[in-house]
Amino acid sequence: MEAEGIEPNLVMLNLLINAFSTAGRHLEALAVFQHIKDSGMSPDVVTYTTLMKAFMRVKRFEKVLEVYNEMERAGCTPDRKAREMLHDATVTMEQMRCKCFICSCPLAFRGCID
Repeated sequence: MEAEGIEPNLVMLNLLINAFSTAGRHLEALAVFQHIKDSGMSPDVVTYTTLMKAFMRVKRFEKVLEVYNEMERAGCTPDRKAREMLHDATVTMEQMRCKCFICSCPLAFRGCID
């Protein structure tokens, strides 16, 4: 777009992040996010939430937390959708930790834990 003299705005770039997110291409979504910041634009709640969605899709739950924290540090107020994604990512990470603990617990192999 820029090569043709079209200056992308935040709405266009948010749509691009969403397209990459839907396609499971989180690294490309992250690159667009970085481009937004590098070009002097301020990401909005839609930008951050859409990037969080990209990481949720590829099960990179720790990155969801990082993006949420960056959003707050930037002074952007999280909306209901962002808070729900943060909650879902945290719950999933906790469930994964519990499963890992149970699988690595020697008592689980002796029939003490179902």
